Amino acid sequence: MANIKRTNKEKVRVVEIALKEINIEAASRRAGVPASTLHFYLGKVKKVLSKILSDNKPGPKSQKPKKKLMLRPEGLRVCPECGGKLNKNGTYQVLNWLLMFMFGWMGIRI
Repeated sequence: MANIKRTNKEKVRVVEIALKEINIEAASRRAGVPASTLHFYLGKVKKVLSKILSDNKPGPKSQKPKKKLMLRPEGLRVCPECGGKLNKNGTYQVLNWLLMFMFGWMGIRI
């Protein structure tokens, strides 16, 4: 039967049985490593079997959203990088445009 939903516990049990059935001596000779090394590697694999065999959603992991500016009651915001205060009411932009218009474009000299 295809597509049988198995629990993580069942999956781990089945793989552990398969790992016990491996002839470690023959496999280590064939790989050209000592049997103790293969025992060590299989022990590491057994420790993370449940994590490896768990069902995960396919596709890339969602990225964490960037830090948003925190609103304060008085309308001030805090920069997430430096912690400085930011005022976002547009007053500075209007005054800056007005000064540029009066002193720069119209040619008024002080």
